[in-house]
Amino acid sequence: MVSRFGNTTHSESNNERTGRLGGGVVKDLAQLFKLLADETRLRILDMLGARKELCVRDLWERLGQSQPAVSHHLGLLRMAGLVDTRHEGKHIYYRIDRERFEQLMSMIQQTRVGSQVLASGEQDERES
Repeated sequence: MVSRFGNTTHSESNNERTGRLGGGVVKDLAQLFKLLADETRLRILDMLGARKELCVRDLWERLGQSQPAVSHHLGLLRMAGLVDTRHEGKHIYYRIDRERFEQLMSMIQQTRVGSQVLASGEQDERES
């Protein structure tokens, strides 16, 4: 479903100069937003953000979901590069890949996704 989000290409940088998003950036952002549109995955990221790392058991107990369901969500987050793992004996500990997460947030900010919507919303409020 989700793979690691790619980087922009040369042709996309031309689109950035004209204020338009390149096709690759749009695809990457669409995948990211689809991944983050799931409540369970957002809750997992929130829990991992509040702690340095958690094992699957900690997560499924807190979420009240089955181990296979939580493992599935973690696998998607891992394939997208949002979480990383550390093995200790039989346990696998998950943590947010902060570097990758910051790269994705930077990508969103660079494209100004939402900034125009927010600006027009503020303008609408002032006109009301």
